[in-house]
Amino acid sequence: VAVVVPARCRSLSEKAMLKRLLAALRAQTHPSAIVLVDDGSDPPIAEQHVEIIRIPRRLGPAAARNRGCERALALGVDVVAFTDVDCVPAPDWVERLVGALRDTSAHAVGGTTRAFDRAALARYHERNGTLNGRELAHRPGELLYAPTCNLAVHAEVFRELRFDQAFATAAAEDIDLCLRAARAGFRIRHAPGAIVRHDFGYDGRHPLAQLRRFWSQFRRSAEGERRLTARHPQYARSFASTREISCASAP
Repeated sequence: VAVVVPARCRSLSEKAMLKRLLAALRAQTHPSAIVLVDDGSDPPIAEQHVEIIRIPRRLGPAAARNRGCERALALGVDVVAFTDVDCVPAPDWVERLVGALRDTSAHAVGGTTRAFDRAALARYHERNGTLNGRELAHRPGELLYAPTCNLAVHAEVFRELRFDQAFATAAAEDIDLCLRAARAGFRIRHAPGAIVRHDFGYDGRHPLAQLRRFWSQFRRSAEGERRLTARHPQYARSFASTREISCASAP
């Protein structure tokens, strides 16, 4: 297994989150390589005991993940997992993802993403299952898509597909990949026990600042979905036949 992490760290808080993530990845119960892709950080990321691929000028998370995938394939891994700088995987996260891939005969699995922060808006994300993908109503346990903050994919998928770098921001590029993977015959399943905690960045902020951050996140998602629906006209109809995965129903 290789865990690919796209990173663009500029602030002290982002650097602290990266250190927190790397500590969680090093504590995994299943051995895995860590491939950190520095997407134009200024100054460049300087972390010891981790492989860093440096992109001098920011290209976006899709391009960064593609660079990481290429390195993972060169390492000869069977599984490429993805998470983000603002995430904290549980110690058995990789183990659970690998187990789900083996047990379900799926080509990709998405786990359960809880909120790291405890503000009211973070709890909303948990109840709404914002980062848990969408389950097909007529195929329980099978997903239309899973987000790249908590995703593992068989290497064979990346021998055929890559992230579309036209999605220049962190919005919908993971959905696009999943839709194309499904069209190519690959199956995506839910791995409820693979837990990641996502730091939405609400804690410690004034309530008005929290609302601005909440709105900014959904506005960015809406921009990505406009490109997504242009590429996949059937997406809205497919989405309508799915249901949310609330963290309330997860382990």
